[in-house]
Amino acid sequence: MHSLDLTTQHLRIIGNCCADLGDNRTVSLYYLENIVECFQRPNLVDVTLSVLYNLCNDFEDGQTAAARMNLNRIICNLFTSGRLSPDTEAASRAIDLLSWSAERMTASILQEIVADDSGSSLAQILQLCLDTQDPEDYDNLLSVCVAYLRDKDLQQRVASQPALLTLLLNVYQDAVERLTDSQLASGNISKTLMNILARLSDVSALDAYSKSGLYSISSPFTQRLTKLLQSDSMYLRICGSILLGNLAVSDEACLALLQNNHVNVTLLDMLRTSTDLEVLHAAAGCLSHLARPQGTKAHLISDGILPATFRLFSFDHQTLRLDAAVIVRELTSHSYECTRHIIKDIVPADDVSEPETYHSSLLKMAQLGGPAALQIARAIIFMLRSIHSTDSESVTETDKSALLASFFHSSLVARPLLLLIKQEDPLLRSEAWFGLALMARHEAGATLIAKGLEDDNVFKRLEEVLTIPGRKRESSFGSMRDFEWEKEEESPVETRDKKESVAKTEDALMKAGEEGTEKGKMNKENALVMVLETSKNAVGDVWRISGFLLANELQNVDREMKSKLRELMEMNVVGNSL
Repeated sequence: MHSLDLTTQHLRIIGNCCADLGDNRTVSLYYLENIVECFQRPNLVDVTLSVLYNLCNDFEDGQTAAARMNLNRIICNLFTSGRLSPDTEAASRAIDLLSWSAERMTASILQEIVADDSGSSLAQILQLCLDTQDPEDYDNLLSVCVAYLRDKDLQQRVASQPALLTLLLNVYQDAVERLTDSQLASGNISKTLMNILARLSDVSALDAYSKSGLYSISSPFTQRLTKLLQSDSMYLRICGSILLGNLAVSDEACLALLQNNHVNVTLLDMLRTSTDLEVLHAAAGCLSHLARPQGTKAHLISDGILPATFRLFSFDHQTLRLDAAVIVRELTSHSYECTRHIIKDIVPADDVSEPETYHSSLLKMAQLGGPAALQIARAIIFMLRSIHSTDSESVTETDKSALLASFFHSSLVARPLLLLIKQEDPLLRSEAWFGLALMARHEAGATLIAKGLEDDNVFKRLEEVLTIPGRKRESSFGSMRDFEWEKEEESPVETRDKKESVAKTEDALMKAGEEGTEKGKMNKENALVMVLETSKNAVGDVWRISGFLLANELQNVDREMKSKLRELMEMNVVGNSL
C-alpha cells in the first residue's frame, strides 16, 4: 500500500485530469474499483469523493458504472459509520453521487442490487433524509428513495418490515412538514413528494401489508394513521386515507376501524366539507372499502354516508363521480336496507320545492355517461338483486312490491343496463344480461327493455349473445335445459321464482373470471330469459315492434331457438302476426 500522502497526490491528479475531459474519464473508469477502495482509508474519504464527483459529473458512462457496482451502498455505509456527516461539502458531493447513480439504475441493475440487499441501503437513505437539512441535498435524497422503491421486490420487503415502512412514513411526514408557506399557498408541491406518496400507496396495496397481520387495527402504526386523518395538512390526510383504506380488506378490519378507531367520522367529514379533489378522492376510496362488509353498511347509513357521497356528484369531475358511484355500488351489494334508503330517501337540497330521491338523482347522473355511469348500472343491478334475494323476516312481499314500484318509477332505470351490454368488458356484459333478466320479470322493467331494444346497437348485442360462434347447432340450445320448455303452464322464470335464480345461480352468474364457452352460455341463458320474460310482461305496442324484429331479423340464431321464440311470441303477444 502506498503512503497516505502519495495516494492523496495520485487521487488529486486523477480527479483534476477527469474534470470535464471525456477521454481521461473513459480511461479512469477501468480503475473505478481501485478508486473506490480508497474509501477504506478514513483520511482519504473526502478526496476520493472529489475524484468520483469529477468522474461522474455530466458523464453518463461514469454514472452507469457507479450504479452497476452499487456505489450507493458504499456511500450509505460511509454515513452510517460516521466517516461522513450530513450537511457538509463532502456530504453534498456524496449525495450528488447517490442521485446520479440512482438515475442510471435500470430495472435489471436495480433488481441485482435489491437481491443482495435486505433493505438496509434504503433504510440508510431514509434515515439520511431525516438527518439532512440542506434543501438541495434533501430533494436529491428523496429522489433516490423514489428510484429505489420502483423495485417490486423492495416494495415487498418494505411492506413486510414494519420498522422500514414506519421509516418511509416518517420521511413522507417530514417532507410534508418541511413545506414552506409559499409552497402551500401556490400549490407548488414537489413532484418527488407526490412520488413518495405514490410509492407508499404501492406498498400498502400489497398483501404483505394488508393481510400479513403485521399491522393490526390496534397497532401503534394504525393508530398513527388514524391521527393523520385529523391533521391540518391535506397531504397527511390523503396519506392516512390511502393507507387505512388498503388495510380495510377484511370484514374484521373494517368493523374495527369503525367501532374502535371511528375513522368513518373523520372521513365523512372530509366528504361533507372539503373542496380539494385529492382529499375527496382519497377519503372516498377508503369509505368504499369500509362499505363492503354487511356489518358496516347500516352504521355508515346512520352516520350520513349517502348525503356525503352524493355531494361528490355535484363536482364536475369524472374521478369524484366515479368514486361516488363505487360507494353506492358497495352499499347496495346484498343490502336490502341500503337499497331501500337509496330508493326512498330524499336528497338534502336548498330547494325543497322539487324533492328528489337518491335513486332518481343516481339515474340522472348515469345519463351523463363516463366511468361513473357503468358503476351506477352495476349499483342498479345490485339494488334489484338485493330486493329479490332478501331473506329478512321483517320484509314482507308487500314491502318488496312497494319498493319495486318505486324502483321502476323512473323511465330511466333500464338505460344504464342497456349501456352495459354495449361494453367490451365481458364481465360487465355478463352482469348486464343478469340484471336485465331480473328486470324483465316486472311489467315496468320489461316495457322499458322492449323500448330499449329499438336501439340498433343494443339489438346487435342481443343478436351476438344469442349466437355463440364455434358451437354446434345441436348443442347450443342444450344450455337452456333449466327452462323446462314443455311446461306451458309455467314460464321458465316462474318455475324458479322461489329460489330467486334467473339462470343457474346468482353467484355463478355474477362470478368474475368465467371465460369462453361457459361465460357465453350463461350470457346466452340470461339474454334469452330476458327475451322470454319481456315478451310475457311488457305492455304496449313497443314490444310488438321488438317482437317482430326478434322473430324475423335474427338470421343467425339457432333454428330451434328461433322456432321457440316464435311460439312464445305468438302465445304472449296478442294480436301480432309473426
